Amino acid sequence: MSANIRWGKVSINFLLWGLTVLCCLFIAPKVSAQTYDFDEGLEAVTTGLISGNREILKNKKIAVFGIIESKSGKKWEVSSHIEDGIVDALVNHGYRVIERRRIQDVIQKEIKKSTDLWFDQARVAQFGKLVGADFVVTGSYVLWGQGMLKISIRAINVADGEIVAADKVKVHTDRIADLLKSEEDEKHPKVVKVSPQEPVRVKRIDELTHESGKLGKYKALIIGINDYKGPKIPDLETATNDATAMAEVLKEKYGFEVKLLLDRKATKEAIYRELRSLTVSTKANDSVLIYFAGHGDLDRTYDGGWWIPGVTVLMCPRPVI
Repeated sequence: MSANIRWGKVSINFLLWGLTVLCCLFIAPKVSAQTYDFDEGLEAVTTGLISGNREILKNKKIAVFGIIESKSGKKWEVSSHIEDGIVDALVNHGYRVIERRRIQDVIQKEIKKSTDLWFDQARVAQFGKLVGADFVVTGSYVLWGQGMLKISIRAINVADGEIVAADKVKVHTDRIADLLKSEEDEKHPKVVKVSPQEPVRVKRIDELTHESGKLGKYKALIIGINDYKGPKIPDLETATNDATAMAEVLKEKYGFEVKLLLDRKATKEAIYRELRSLTVSTKANDSVLIYFAGHGDLDRTYDGGWWIPGVTVLMCPRPVI
């Protein structure tokens, strides 16, 4: 009799233990998703966004912008890195993405600095239309626990403002810790007092020369392009002559150090290289003149102008510098 009672107690204990386990399985929250490295996380969240919507988004123009820190409602420095990572992932998956500089030009023109956060769903669709997008990928992020950032993104149909896809991911912050601060902090740095330089003192007019060492250098980058590669860009007749004449005058009469780039030597890479060289080598008291003779492009919608370098094959009339 006593053995049966003990066996009954054991059975009841096992039954209660089993019920407890089942309750824990159904009631306890699900374990959080995997936490990724920053770059891997952006690839994962982008893949999740497009995985069930390939037919909707394929061959459509996508703009990526407006990803902000959710608590402050501001853009932190990490915002642009998140947006760039999503752009790279979309392009690698074969999607059409609008160049971010063009988007930034529109935003800076349309948004006043005093405006409170503008990335509500309706206005995102509005800006998407301004940049010619069919869909906008936007979202937010927030610090999540210790050493993690939770990023949530969504795709919005510009035509009707509806959210067609959404996904989120957690990433480690160890590599991006220095970027977790507002962009406003960088725009308004602490004012540092700088002692004014001593004025240049001369006794005779002939001391106002570069040879005297009392004046900075005069530098010039002169660019002239007649010969354009590609049938869609017509050649010019006088650009190289004008550039050469300008270079001679500056060098012979005014003592400039001149770098002259003509025709096929005036590539985008060569121009950037010379501009970077000027940036590095130019001192505070130097003077720099830049002269360009060639084709350019003016975008009246976004109020911006560009140079077109010598070796450029344009698929459409888009500026390149």
